[in-house]
Amino acid sequence: MSAERGPGLVAAIVAALALRAAGAVPGRTTPDSAGAEGHGHPAGFESEDVDVGRTAWMVLALAVSVAAAIGAVAFLMHLFGAWTLAETPRFTPQQTATLRPPPPNLQGDPYADLARQEARDRAALAGYAYTDAERRRARIPVERAMTLIEGRSLGPVEGAGR
Repeated sequence: MSAERGPGLVAAIVAALALRAAGAVPGRTTPDSAGAEGHGHPAGFESEDVDVGRTAWMVLALAVSVAAAIGAVAFLMHLFGAWTLAETPRFTPQQTATLRPPPPNLQGDPYADLARQEARDRAALAGYAYTDAERRRARIPVERAMTLIEGRSLGPVEGAGR
């Protein structure tokens, strides 16, 4: 059976039971003849309809048995979990102690150190400053250096002192 037929069958059973209870559909009549089979049919009669009452009881019994099985499994899992927990030894103070590496601690917060270093590097690339004590050499931002060199040859300059 496909998954699409399941909910439709349950809905049909519930609808048939509701119609029969309301009196809209007459119940089965029992034949008066002595040779009659059960289910309200005469002998030799083959029924093509599903006995809704018995099917509803079977579905109910199946649902109750599934719920009982799920409840039993949940109870056993809880019981076995409690047994396992009771058998597990408690942690020792050595197992629960906080571990700290021995000194020297080289970096307390390496991510903050990295952020400070990157900020210094960005400032060095984007700012102006002298690079020597005599103030003979200066550092300029990369963008400014690129605009100053734009269009010039990158070869050696003739006549420059060596």
